[in-house]
Amino acid sequence: MGSRVAVSACETDDRWVYEKRTQGVFLKGDKVADNLKQLTDSDFEESIHQPDKPVLVDFWAPWCGPCRVMGPIIEEFAKKHDEKITVAKLNVDENQATASKHEILSIPTLILFVNGKEEKKLVGAVPEKKLEDELSGWT
Repeated sequence: MGSRVAVSACETDDRWVYEKRTQGVFLKGDKVADNLKQLTDSDFEESIHQPDKPVLVDFWAPWCGPCRVMGPIIEEFAKKHDEKITVAKLNVDENQATASKHEILSIPTLILFVNGKEEKKLVGAVPEKKLEDELSGWT
């Protein structure tokens, strides 16, 4: 028979958002907010090794509906906890090597790194309260 591949939870009709983005039409949520650091394959490892505070990375894609829902929640979390946690985003479409290395099979996925080591992983869209509760030990 054929091969089976795990499909992201976002592999839905939200794909049109990505297609519109590539045609030059930017919709709300396509850009990374100013208070969040945008990571790439080339700077990821250096960025997650911060001795002074943990780094929360949002693995996302612009066409992913649940990622777009999480965008404002992540932005608000970053503003609220700016002094204790660095919040960053990594576009999995543009940075596939890092997404693969960290076994990102579904998006959105949030990973908290402390001194470069994965401490907490949240998969899927989560309400703000759950995000706060899950990361309360670091905020």
